[in-house]
Amino acid sequence: GLFDAAGTLVAAASFSHARTVLRDGMPHRSHELLRTCTARDGAVVGAISKLVGAFCRAHGADDIVTVIDRDWGIGVGWRSIGFETVQTMPPLTMLVGSDGLRRHLIGAGLAHTP
Repeated sequence: GLFDAAGTLVAAASFSHARTVLRDGMPHRSHELLRTCTARDGAVVGAISKLVGAFCRAHGADDIVTVIDRDWGIGVGWRSIGFETVQTMPPLTMLVGSDGLRRHLIGAGLAHTP
């Protein structure tokens, strides 16, 4: 995590365990960036790059992968800190259930009614 001068946690990230993947025929120690967050109503300049850099140094990661939700942007910020687009998946149809939670349409027993 990242802390301010008073010692308050202002940003954090969680990562997966290491996975060995082949890139260009060579094994690489790869982790997935699962989630990031900042303090409520706060913004921390450079938080993701600082968190990813610290994680790579501490855990010897060869690379970090992540998935972005294109409803929130196309990934320009991720590219600016060194991430590359490897694959773009097709849109996934979602519905809001009667409980107010977002659900995947496919495989959830829900039917699409145009």
